[in-house]
Amino acid sequence: MGIQTVGDAYTRKALISPTKETVGKDGKHHRYPSRARQSKLLGIARSTSYYKRKEGESQRNLKMMDLMDNQYNRCAAMGVRQMADYLKGEGYHVGKKLARSLMALMGLRTVYPLKSLSKGGRNK
Repeated sequence: MGIQTVGDAYTRKALISPTKETVGKDGKHHRYPSRARQSKLLGIARSTSYYKRKEGESQRNLKMMDLMDNQYNRCAAMGVRQMADYLKGEGYHVGKKLARSLMALMGLRTVYPLKSLSKGGRNK
C-alpha cells in the first residue's frame, strides 16, 4: 500500500513537515527532505502544502444564518429567492447563490405541497 492511497490531498498535506535539521540519537545531523521532495513523494502539488484552509464561517454569514433560521421557523415555505429578498430587506447584500449555499449548509429545505400521486386521474 503506497502513500498515494492514503486519504485525499489535504490529508496527505498534513504529513508534510517543515524543512529543518535535527540531531539524532546517534549524534548525526539528519535533515528532512525539502518541501518539494515531500510533495512529490506524496503526489500533491507543492503549492498545496502552503495552503491554509479557512476554519468556520465568517461573523457576517453566522448573523445571516441566524436570521434565516428564525425566518425559516416562522415560515418554512420560503425558498431561496424569497430568503434572499428577506435578507436584502434586513440590510444584507445577498444573492440567491449565497442564500442557497447557506440554506444547504444549515440543512434547510423548503416545505411545499407536492403532487397528489395517490389520487386517481379523471375517468373518461
